[in-house]
Amino acid sequence: MKTAWTLTLLLLACPMYAQDAPGAAKVYKDQFVQLDSKTTSILHRVEELMRGDPTDRAILNLEQETTALHQLINHLGEDSLRSNLDELKKGHSPNKTFLFVSSGCTEMGFVLEALDSFMDTKDRAFLGLAKRGEDITGSVQEIL
Repeated sequence: MKTAWTLTLLLLACPMYAQDAPGAAKVYKDQFVQLDSKTTSILHRVEELMRGDPTDRAILNLEQETTALHQLINHLGEDSLRSNLDELKKGHSPNKTFLFVSSGCTEMGFVLEALDSFMDTKDRAFLGLAKRGEDITGSVQEIL
């Protein structure tokens, strides 16, 4: 499982920055969907783990996973904003897909931060925030 996760992270870390806006928009959308799926999976795993009496090692492993995923999400958000800026520089209209992906990435980052806080404090209010944030990223995905 860990090897598969590492391979997935390496594949997702490949540059997504593209010249062709319609093609790039699809790439960003697909990447967003994949990262949102991973974020949702982590949310459920954290919730399940925290129901029991988790070991410090188990919590640390999930925190490391959320950190790695957060980095990928940040890169996608930055790349989509950069692509939108390139479109604007060419005199084109703003690309809504790029902008929605960027906004969704910000929200996914919020979800992961709330999950980290939940694991650190065991305060379920953070889990509630993470779930609300995931609802928003689901809405962004529906729009895309």
